[in-house]
Amino acid sequence: MASLQVGTSLARNARCACGSGKRYKDCHGSLAPVAVASPEALVRSLALDRRLLTQALADRQHGQLDAARASCERVLALDAEHPDAWHVLAGLDREQGRLRDALDKIDRAIRVFPQHAAFHETRRAILRSLGTAAHEGAEIASLPPASIAASIQRAAALRAAGSLSQAGEALKAALRQAPHERHVMGALAGVLREMLLCDEAARVYRDLIELDPGHAARHTASLAECLVQMGRSGEARALCEESLARWPSDTRIALLAKLSLKPVYEGGEDVAATRRAFTEGLSWLRARVDRFRAADPGTLLRALEWINFYLAYQGGDDLPLQRAYADFAGDLLDRAVPHLRQPLPHREVVNRRVRIGFVSHFFYDCSAGRYFRKWIEALDRARFEIFVYHVRPSVDAVGNAVRDASDHFRQPRDGVFLGEVIRGDDLDILVYPELGGDGATFLLAALRLAPVQCAGWGHPVTTGHATIDYFFSSDVMEPADADAHYRERLVRLPGIGTHYAPPPLPRRLPRAEARARLGLPVDRHLYLFPQSIYKIHPDNDALLADVLAADPIGTVLFFAGHTSETTEQFLQRFARTLKTRGLDVADRVILLPITSRDTYLRINMACDVMLDSLHWSGGNTSLDAIAAGLPVVTLPGRFMRGRQTCGMLMVAGVPELIAADARDYVARALRVVSDAAFRESVVERLRAGGESLFNDRSAIDAMQAFYGALVRRQDPHASRRPGSAVPG
Repeated sequence: MASLQVGTSLARNARCACGSGKRYKDCHGSLAPVAVASPEALVRSLALDRRLLTQALADRQHGQLDAARASCERVLALDAEHPDAWHVLAGLDREQGRLRDALDKIDRAIRVFPQHAAFHETRRAILRSLGTAAHEGAEIASLPPASIAASIQRAAALRAAGSLSQAGEALKAALRQAPHERHVMGALAGVLREMLLCDEAARVYRDLIELDPGHAARHTASLAECLVQMGRSGEARALCEESLARWPSDTRIALLAKLSLKPVYEGGEDVAATRRAFTEGLSWLRARVDRFRAADPGTLLRALEWINFYLAYQGGDDLPLQRAYADFAGDLLDRAVPHLRQPLPHREVVNRRVRIGFVSHFFYDCSAGRYFRKWIEALDRARFEIFVYHVRPSVDAVGNAVRDASDHFRQPRDGVFLGEVIRGDDLDILVYPELGGDGATFLLAALRLAPVQCAGWGHPVTTGHATIDYFFSSDVMEPADADAHYRERLVRLPGIGTHYAPPPLPRRLPRAEARARLGLPVDRHLYLFPQSIYKIHPDNDALLADVLAADPIGTVLFFAGHTSETTEQFLQRFARTLKTRGLDVADRVILLPITSRDTYLRINMACDVMLDSLHWSGGNTSLDAIAAGLPVVTLPGRFMRGRQTCGMLMVAGVPELIAADARDYVARALRVVSDAAFRESVVERLRAGGESLFNDRSAIDAMQAFYGALVRRQDPHASRRPGSAVPG
């Protein structure tokens, strides 16, 4: 009988041809198909391409075993870690009597996708076919029982729902049934990392390196990433440098060895030395790029889910370094996915809506989610067909609002490479509101998935990618020479560059009562410094110490970092600076825990002044402070990321809070806390200025005009008014 055509469905109630013993609808048939434009595109797919696997399963069902094997091997040639392909091959080997080969193949499938219960059932079937009591007793005892497989599946569902703590408990319960079960340990370590329990995760990864030697490189890389998050970057680099001798062509290990950065620095010289090491590491990688090209495409794609996140907090010009990394990654991607790197023709849109896509990991209640949700929600649906790619398993209220504002809402599926999905959606324009905070999204940005691709200022530094054509930013935040800071063409949007809704404020209480409820001292001047620990460049320390030294009743409020190690590193550094002014950190610093947004706003309303950070100024924090009526003193920097608060204060009409230099910064902060009439005047004007700052549609209108010009084959920069994205 001739084999079925690609895309033909198997009988839903028939037994799945993979050999699991389940009905097709409950096994491979439960996995949603991916739309593919043509058989040629199908062959190129790196994903768990359901159509190609359906072909293999159908061939097997009709006795075409060689054809089925060939289909699976074509997938594995592109992605050596494709779990369903290994699963089907295991069934073929079992059917042809190659039971040891079948066992090896199903084990490979389980390593990649341990929560798939059908894989475990297939493995038990293979062991039963081996037929000896020894195999039944010893090997089956080493497998996770059905209850453990169910625990892994339940944990995955809880994680997707955002219930990380419950997911962790489910996996710990599974480990109590089967201690040292490597699939459960791997899933648990991943959940612990997401919960920022890096020390616990690191201990699990150390055990996995011993217990699962076949994946020791992967576990070593994960361990190194935990160490970086804990502020132990030197240890991480040393671990990976040593590991390079064992795995010299492992791209992820090499990136960690050469490009790992610190979340907290000891001082200015430490910043400079780390930057030099990073620069040298980039040169080392680019000189040896050929050694990494041999990896299969799937492995390379996973390795290149990489960001130089902490680089932008060093305060330097990142364009040369970002460009060098992007070119290194591009060289590898040209080998791994050449069809996703090729240019796409620009086309004029006539008699239809513009097909525009938005990709982000951060469409949830966070800084980037609050900033950029209106880039989607406020678009004219009559003019734009909106595609949203939510690179995150869970969806909260912000994600649901974005979903409701879109025509098509896509989320990642196990084994499906999102780049293929986006390319298949045939977009006119693709927008990344933020690039630099998530590795999977940064990888996608290195590909050519739409004729025109744009980045937003959620991470306000150039991407370095040649594949990003335009960079959206705020005109009032950019310096005059900003074009030189980007590889992309800079698009200056009016106002603060977005349509930002003011936060809902708690009821305002008298100062003494508000502080008492929060456990804050009533008789002190409270200077709020709410930035994340990794944003606090060492240059800030002297500035804050000078403010405290000039104010005998001044206390600065920090928030704890995501790990106790980085918090302690920062406090020790700041204590050394305070000591040079004769001050004790215990007397002058209050460390607050990370808290809810409502409580955070109450803290703003209870403080005297917010001190803005150097090099990377406040974004959401400054907008929240302004909405709460809390004066923010700022000293603008050289790059946009250090000028955000300055731009906001200009729009709000309160330039008195913008300092000219460090001495002026200290003087303005002291005036706010000591001159009641001045502070009251500033607060009144901040509240009045909020009308210009919040709920401003001008940036959205400018973006819509910009998009329209792009699809009319008109240069959107031609004859444009200064400071505007709109052709004039």
